[in-house]
Amino acid sequence: MDTPAPVARTSPRRRLRRTPPRHAKGSLYDILRRHPRTSLFVRPICWTDQHSRLLGVRFNKLPPCDSPVPIHTGTSSPSKGQLYPSTAIIRLSGSLSDVNARHSPQKAANAIDIIVKTLWPAVFGETDMFPDLSIFFGDRVYREAARAQTMWSDPAHKKPMACFISKFQLAAMRRNIFRVTFGPNRSFNEPVTRLQRARSRMLMPSDPDHDVQIAAIFLAMAQAHFYPKPTGSSKRDSPWHKGPGKPSRPRFRDLTLRVITSNKEVAADGSMSADASAAEFTVYTGHVTARFLERFHEPQNSPQDDGEDGLRIDYTRVPIWPILGLKERMGLALGRDLVGDFDPTVMEQWGEDEVPSSGEERKREILSEVFKASFDETTDEEPRVNAIKNMKKVKKRRIGESSSVGVVAT
Repeated sequence: MDTPAPVARTSPRRRLRRTPPRHAKGSLYDILRRHPRTSLFVRPICWTDQHSRLLGVRFNKLPPCDSPVPIHTGTSSPSKGQLYPSTAIIRLSGSLSDVNARHSPQKAANAIDIIVKTLWPAVFGETDMFPDLSIFFGDRVYREAARAQTMWSDPAHKKPMACFISKFQLAAMRRNIFRVTFGPNRSFNEPVTRLQRARSRMLMPSDPDHDVQIAAIFLAMAQAHFYPKPTGSSKRDSPWHKGPGKPSRPRFRDLTLRVITSNKEVAADGSMSADASAAEFTVYTGHVTARFLERFHEPQNSPQDDGEDGLRIDYTRVPIWPILGLKERMGLALGRDLVGDFDPTVMEQWGEDEVPSSGEERKREILSEVFKASFDETTDEEPRVNAIKNMKKVKKRRIGESSSVGVVAT
C-alpha cells in the first residue's frame, strides 16, 4: 500500500506593507491625515467652523456703508422723487421688499436681479438663477457642491463675478439637509426628527456673518475662471478631464469676487427679525489667491513660494432703506473696480421718467391749470373759490398717489 507523500511545508508569504504616500506638510491631504477621526472630506453643505480654521479662511469686518442718506429737516421740502415716484423707484421699492422673502427663494432671486440691474444695468450682465457651482479637487469635479440663488457673470469675459444668497436660505439648507423617514404606519418619526435637528444645529456657524458656505461659494466661483465647465452627468463626482494624457495645468491668478447676502437679524435657528428697518445687505469681498487655488488643484502638495495660501474675506453691512443713497452705499461696498467710478456724495435722485405716461402728463396739466387759476388777477369771487377747490383736489390726489413715499424716505 502506497504511503502518501509528505506535504512540503512552505514558509508563509510575507505581506508587503505599502508605505503611505508622503504628502507635503500643510497640504490638504496632510490636513486630512492629521485629523483622521473628523469628517473633513465632505460636501461644503456639511462644512463647519473647523473647515474655516483649517483652510485659513479669515473674515474681516469693515465699517458699515450707511451713508449717504437724505437729511430731512422741518423746513426742507420733499424731493420730486418722493412726491412723484418714478418707475425706477417703484420697481426698487417692490424688489427691496421681496428680497427677504422667506418662503420663496425664486422670488428673492428675481428681486435682487432687478435691484442690481436697475442700479448698474451695464455692469451686471448675464444672470444664472440657482447655478450649479462645482468644486474641483485634484483630478475630480464635485457637481452641485456649493449653492447660490443668483450669479452674475462679467459681460466681457462671461466668468462669474458676483453671487447672491440670503442668510435665511443658508440656514434653511442646513435645516433640511437630513431626511427623516416615516415611522410605523407612516407616522411622524419624532425621535429621528429630534436627532436630525440636533445634527443640523451642529452645522450652524457660531457667527452667522462668518459662514464657511461663503468661502465655498468663492472657491467655486474662482475655479470656474480656470476649469472647463463640467459636462452633464448623473454622477455627483467624476474626473474633470476625460481626454488622453494629463491635462494642462491652469494658469491661476489672484481674483477679487463678491457675494451679496440679505438678512434682517438671523438667529442660530434661522429665524429672522420682523423689524423692516433692520433689513440690510451684507456684501462680502473675497480675495482668492492663486496659492489657494493651487492647494485644491494639487492637494498632495503645498505651494512653495511665499505668499498667502488662505482666503481673506472682507465684509460690510449696507442698510436697504432709504432708497435715496442706496446706489452710492452699495457702490462703496461693492467697490469701484466693479461698479465703476462715482461720487459717493452725490445721491441718485431717481427723478421723473424720461418719457412720462399719459396719466403723469394729465397730472402736470391739472397742476399747471390750478396754479394759473390761483395767480390770475381777478376780482370775481367765484373763480377764486373754484381755484381753491381745485388745489384741494390736486393735493388729495397727490397724497393718495404718493402712498409709497413713506417707504422711499424711511
